[in-house]
Amino acid sequence: MSVFGIFADSALTTPFVLRKLQIANEATTAQDGIFYVGTAVSGMRMQTVDNPGVDPITIEVGDNDPLGGVSASSVKLASSSAGLDGAVGGDPLEIGHTIDGGTVNAVEVHYRLLPQTLAKGVFDDVFLIIDDVVEFPL
Repeated sequence: MSVFGIFADSALTTPFVLRKLQIANEATTAQDGIFYVGTAVSGMRMQTVDNPGVDPITIEVGDNDPLGGVSASSVKLASSSAGLDGAVGGDPLEIGHTIDGGTVNAVEVHYRLLPQTLAKGVFDDVFLIIDDVVEFPL
């Protein structure tokens, strides 16, 4: 069972679900937010399956309905809010080669939902994907 995950809070207690994107104001403005990757369990480490500690762990946006709803290219990811301006919608984000457990080691990821011609509502066709990773005790 995986102890690492994607969370809505820096305490790593509330799972973050990108699938429930709330579109307000008929999506005429970009909507920014933050989520965190990690585990509150100290003494654990996460690395990629291939070349652990060498290859970067990446996170990206997937889309299970490319012809409707919110597209993956409408979501930007960055390591800071300032980085969102230069980020490209749909591009993956490298979040480090190793992520250790404990809330102090959580990786903060900023996202921006770009405006689209969508009616106000909740859309559930996009989701987050993290590389194939291995978790192990330190």
